[in-house]
Amino acid sequence: MAVAYDGEANVTAGLNGVTSVTLSGKTTAGSNRCAIWHAGWGDDLSNITTITYAGTGMTSAVVVDGSGITGAIYRFLNPTTAGSDVAVSWGAAVYGACGCSSYNGVDQTTPVSGTANATNLSSTPATVNITSATGEVVVDGCGQAYATPTVGAGQTQVFNSDGGSGFYFGLGSREAGAATVTMSWTFSGNQGWVIVAASLKAAAEAGGATYPGWYGQRGGWW
Repeated sequence: MAVAYDGEANVTAGLNGVTSVTLSGKTTAGSNRCAIWHAGWGDDLSNITTITYAGTGMTSAVVVDGSGITGAIYRFLNPTTAGSDVAVSWGAAVYGACGCSSYNGVDQTTPVSGTANATNLSSTPATVNITSATGEVVVDGCGQAYATPTVGAGQTQVFNSDGGSGFYFGLGSREAGAATVTMSWTFSGNQGWVIVAASLKAAAEAGGATYPGWYGQRGGWW
């Protein structure tokens, strides 16, 4: 089984000096579902205080704060097919963007096969390599300061916005899995950034039925 993105599920929001945001999620009708919230923001070292899907806490896949710029990915297993709100609160005002999307074909025991992150306070591009596999999907979240970014080759952009603030950008994308996947964002000038990535693990194929077979020197059925 391969992980599949629900093309109708993506919902995004800009973050312009807010302490909370609510996104209306919509999930796929497939099996082995997983909802993903990813984000990038700048702040005064503010952390998430609550993050819920339909009122139940989401699980952190990877969150990295690089001196006031943050990248984050959270996940929620087996969301309802009708979808529900993702509600996030921070301890102080944040600036950037976030997005919520859903996938099916995700392993329900170990939904994330691995994560990676990188931080730099003065460079371009923002980039990180992550170990993945064919049939998986890699998602990223990137927080970046003061320069309009462009998504890396092979990635599908989910969100790219400063939320109207004019200084901190939140960035998110996805890419098909491979042995090693590079997630990156380029921008003019050398600026501070944090990028995090997570690879969604594919659920195992269902076992096939067993049928009688021919055996023995003289032949027989079992």
